[in-house]
Amino acid sequence: MEPRGFQHQRILSERWLMRAGREVCALGEDVSRPGFNTAGWLPAPVPGTVLGALVEIGRYEDLYTGTHLGAVPRVLFESPWWCRTEFALSEAELRKTVLLEFHGINYAANIWLNGHPVMMAQEARGAFRRFQCDILGLVVRGGNVLAVKVVPPRPGGVTLGFVDWNPPAPDRNMGLIRPVRLRFCDGVSIEHPFVQATLNVETLAQADLTISADLVNHAYQPVWGVLDVRLEGVHLSREVYVGARATKKVVLTPEQHPELRLAHPRLWWPHDLGLPQLQVMDLRFLVGPQVSDLTSVRFGIRAVADYRTPEGHRGFKINGKPVLIRGAGWTDDLVLADTP
Repeated sequence: MEPRGFQHQRILSERWLMRAGREVCALGEDVSRPGFNTAGWLPAPVPGTVLGALVEIGRYEDLYTGTHLGAVPRVLFESPWWCRTEFALSEAELRKTVLLEFHGINYAANIWLNGHPVMMAQEARGAFRRFQCDILGLVVRGGNVLAVKVVPPRPGGVTLGFVDWNPPAPDRNMGLIRPVRLRFCDGVSIEHPFVQATLNVETLAQADLTISADLVNHAYQPVWGVLDVRLEGVHLSREVYVGARATKKVVLTPEQHPELRLAHPRLWWPHDLGLPQLQVMDLRFLVGPQVSDLTSVRFGIRAVADYRTPEGHRGFKINGKPVLIRGAGWTDDLVLADTP
């Protein structure tokens, strides 16, 4: 049984420090060791951006006033910045498989933990990607040090944008822009859970759900277990074999499980057509009586489709109903007065 109050994940949002890479005359293996001298380093909120942290400590003020934003030196952000934090693990956590996850890095990063390279920028690259590392053999019960050298976006990279009538941020939103977290499991983790809904748009009286998830075995021994799935009024289970250091994709379909054919489902609607109703799916992977991993997913049942108007324009429908999609610059005033 798991210890009372054991958490399967922990967000690393505290004790982050940052400093410009050109000011740090040390290698990643040194920056990521306990005892490294961080005098002169600045507090850094994570998630966040480098410029956002500088604003928070008062380095730059009133950036939304006048041309203050344009006065921020862009040269400060043309080279990498270090982000560093320290954390401790309990004995219960060390008995688990420990996964380090980055949910958003803009734009790339060299990642070090306790003096060891975990992932380099050639792999940890892309603002809209997520990255995961198995760090069980690298963490210790006492102080652990995570150091991330964030590389700024370059021209042509698929990075965070901005509305074209606003000036861009001088740091181009460089930083750890989404949460960094630790996940704990007993060998097998549940990854990429997904619910695909097929709705009868003529009657809205039936929806077929297809459930999928990847089971990743981080251990060096194969595993037999049971994937347990629960959602509103539905309870399913599937016995699964996952090879050593392998990934097994599990798909549950309405043809295999008639319970996934829902009558009169609660639907997700845009706010001007109805209620945006969401449901929750809980998944567990069990090896015998032991829960190896668990996760939850919120999802909405809806059908999205497009069509062509008689004039040749593209339109969209939600659950069979036409919907007008407005952009950020939408205006109801379609008659613009001429200006001299």
